[in-house]
Amino acid sequence: MLIRSDQVDDMAASQLSAYHRKLARQFRANHREATARYTNDEMLTIIASAHDRATGYGIRREEGVRKFITMAVLIHPNFDDEPTVKSYLKQPDLDPDFKIIRLADRVGKNIREQQPGWRPDA
Repeated sequence: MLIRSDQVDDMAASQLSAYHRKLARQFRANHREATARYTNDEMLTIIASAHDRATGYGIRREEGVRKFITMAVLIHPNFDDEPTVKSYLKQPDLDPDFKIIRLADRVGKNIREQQPGWRPDA
């Protein structure tokens, strides 16, 4: 049996879509108030766009990608357009996954200090 490259691409796209739907369900279950403003289609679009942008910054590991998506869903879909954030994420001197994990952890800490009981991880 020979598997064509377009079939491999279709399988990869299907797996990625399933991953995005799983994240959307987790966000809905764990962050009802924060995600109530999005329809299911909007949420999936935000997740897919954030995933693409994360990889564009060189973020590759699952934890880094998940943190980037979490910030896009819970803070703002284009949080990385803020000039300071964009400049930080484009710095060449640090590992991209390290940068987003550190940024997400710092933002989560600041939010927890301001809003006790808030959980940033989906």
